[in-house]
Amino acid sequence: MNRVSLIILYDSDRKYLLQHRTKDALRIPDYWGFFGGGIKKGESIIDTVFREAQEEIGYQLREPILVYEQPFVLSNKEQSITQSKDKGYMYVFVEKLFGKKDNIKLNEGQSFGWFTLSETKSLKIMKHDRKVLSYIDNVLFN
Repeated sequence: MNRVSLIILYDSDRKYLLQHRTKDALRIPDYWGFFGGGIKKGESIIDTVFREAQEEIGYQLREPILVYEQPFVLSNKEQSITQSKDKGYMYVFVEKLFGKKDNIKLNEGQSFGWFTLSETKSLKIMKHDRKVLSYIDNVLFN
């Protein structure tokens, strides 16, 4: 089972930072999703989210808050190489952006963008990620 720690940065305009994965990504190619990645052996979920934010967007997290966790399953159509279903467990952290958006530098994926919850409806996003975004939007702003 894959265990992943994910970070969702948000701003005061209720926009969320999402990554557009490359078309040749091992998992969920060409989908929009969250920054983050696999938890290494001996690494905590919080250590992973700090490391992944630095590696993927050159961003130093300050106080990420664990707000959501759930199991997930990627089917064959959502993977480019694996032939069987890929099961995992996600830990989702949020943090309000500190500093300027210009300081974010894409190091993984084909692009990134800031989107309101309603703007994400036109993006190719996993069903479970949509659920996470709705939940987080409700927790943060309602």
